[in-house]
Amino acid sequence: MPYLIHKNRPHYIRTCPCPQKVHLTCLTHFRQKQIDCQLCGYIYKTRLRLFTSRWICLLAHLLSLGSVVGLIFGLAQLGSALDKLGLGNEAGSKLDGDETWQDHELQEIMEWLELVHYATGAAGEALLGLVYIVGVCGVIGLERTVHVLNDIIHVNLEPLLYKQDNTNTMPEWLRKTLICTCLTLIGLTLGTYLLFYSWIWACLLQHLCSRILNMKPLSSSSSNNNNNNSSKV
Repeated sequence: MPYLIHKNRPHYIRTCPCPQKVHLTCLTHFRQKQIDCQLCGYIYKTRLRLFTSRWICLLAHLLSLGSVVGLIFGLAQLGSALDKLGLGNEAGSKLDGDETWQDHELQEIMEWLELVHYATGAAGEALLGLVYIVGVCGVIGLERTVHVLNDIIHVNLEPLLYKQDNTNTMPEWLRKTLICTCLTLIGLTLGTYLLFYSWIWACLLQHLCSRILNMKPLSSSSSNNNNNNSSKV
């Protein structure tokens, strides 16, 4: 699964052109503004790069939320367009049936149909999110799905996944039931958001974030030139 900044999986950042790497979690807890490499003398601006990468990560979350809202709005507009296509200019006569509706009553009916379209769009979005969560569990497994949720939305279900100590007398079937219930609720509420984030926006923006955080290593020719210069000196 694509990711930008994760808490519990090892991800190392190259902080200078020479082969010096640091764990990303340790880098986020580093208090100084910069890191000075004692081998090549490069100055790595820690706070500026982390600030920029966090803004990119926030942008990915906002774009994912905007995509969810756009999906609901698009489904509602699709339902409204199908209604207009089916009713055409004879909406009043087709809605009347055996009864005669006043103009304001017809307007209320159309507004109610518009509300039904938005509710249908929200329901379709929720079902899409649930299908996504079920698909992710089937492809990468329940354990990795729990880790992904902890990394992206910081919902920690690991206490239900593992038996912590001997004092925890909760049966395994009850823990599995609670995990499946939590995943179902997350899928219905945030599943489509996770879909847009993990498969679209994080994929597009993680390369930019990686370029900001990582330094390019020295090529072999440049490293040989540096070695020759140092030997001449």
